[in-house]
Formats: sequence, structure tokens, C-alpha cells
Amino acid sequence: MTASLSGLFRSLFPAIVALFGLAVLGGAGMYMAQTGDVLVALVLVFAGLALVVALFGLVAVQIENNVLLERIAYALEEGLIAGDMPDALDAPAQVMPQARQPQVPVAPARPVAPAAPAPRGRVEPVVTMRASGVAQPR
Repeated sequence: MTASLSGLFRSLFPAIVALFGLAVLGGAGMYMAQTGDVLVALVLVFAGLALVVALFGLVAVQIENNVLLERIAYALEEGLIAGDMPDALDAPAQVMPQARQPQVPVAPARPVAPAAPAPRGRVEPVVTMRASGVAQPR
């Protein structure tokens, strides 16, 4: 698509979408006038408008994608001309410098002593009669 045709399409895009929307509404209206079936006409309206939105939404995304790709290509060309870009564009760009090793050496972690074995079997609670207030036999 040439630049002039692309510019014309971009400027007329809202009008084209509106015309397609009106065509869908008109077609559904004519269907209702011929058959008298309102429910099917409403289904045609909603389906037609959904189709128009999906179709022209994809076209709008494609137009914006082309504009973005042109901006990226222009920025890359300007960077190569100015000498700001690396020679090898195939290599991945490095956003941050590589991390350095810490200045203070880190000691390895000490081994953890094994836990004391837990008691096995039944453990009876200690019961005393002194605190209960019951007289103790002598």
C-alpha cells in the first residue's frame, strides 16, 4: 500500500466503519420490514455489529502496528548512522551491566547440628496432689 493510499485510508477509517455499521443496521431493518421477525432482526444487528467491530478492530491494530514498526526502523537507522547502536544487532541487548562479585567474601554456611531425638512412646504427665487441695494420706 502506498503512503498516499495509506494516509487516505487512515483519514477515512471512521467514516468507513460508520458506513458499514449503518449498512448492517439498514439490512437488519429491511429484513424486519420484509419478514416481521423482530428477534431474528435483533440477532442480525448484534452479530453484524460484532463482525464490524472485530473486522475493523483488526484493521486498526494492523495500522498501528505498521506505524510502530516504521518508528522502530527509523530509530534503528538513526542510531546506526549516529554510531550509537552496536554493530551486531543479532546479539541480545544488555540492559544492565553484569553483576560483580561481592567485595567481602561470603563464608560457606555452617552445617546444622542434628536435632535432639524426640521422646518415643507414651509420656505420662506429672500429677501432684499438693496443688489440688486434697488431703494427702500419711
